[in-house]
Amino acid sequence: MQAKLFTVIFVVLAVAEIQSALAVRYQAYTDDSSFLTAQNKCIKKGGRLAGIDTQAQQNQVEKLLIATGLSNAGWWLGGTDFGMARSFFWVGRNYEVGSVNGYTNFANGEPSSPNTEHCLMIIHNPSNPKYKWFDFHCSHTTYYICEFDF
Repeated sequence: MQAKLFTVIFVVLAVAEIQSALAVRYQAYTDDSSFLTAQNKCIKKGGRLAGIDTQAQQNQVEKLLIATGLSNAGWWLGGTDFGMARSFFWVGRNYEVGSVNGYTNFANGEPSSPNTEHCLMIIHNPSNPKYKWFDFHCSHTTYYICEFDF
């Protein structure tokens, strides 16, 4: 009985944590930063680099980026595979990319460089009107997206 109660409590807490991660607000910032600098800036603002777990969140981020008028730019997301080549996780959420609902939005052939590109970026693909995820060099400086809990 005690083991069943623990399991129920654990499952309820896990679901509550995932649901809270899904209820976020995104904000785009256009001061060029490396991945780690962008993460630190998001933390100082009270958030973290953005994670995307659902198509609805992807749509929300796309609308935000289109509204900036900088739709062809690359933007840091909070995904990295530091120490775990090709197994990306959301740094601010502390779980693996795709572990909630199985959602990912990598471009074809991505992630492409597990030995040199360890950070996730969302980029508008000119041949497709959608934004896709790419692995990229973490030292590259570009724009970034922070997420904030409601």
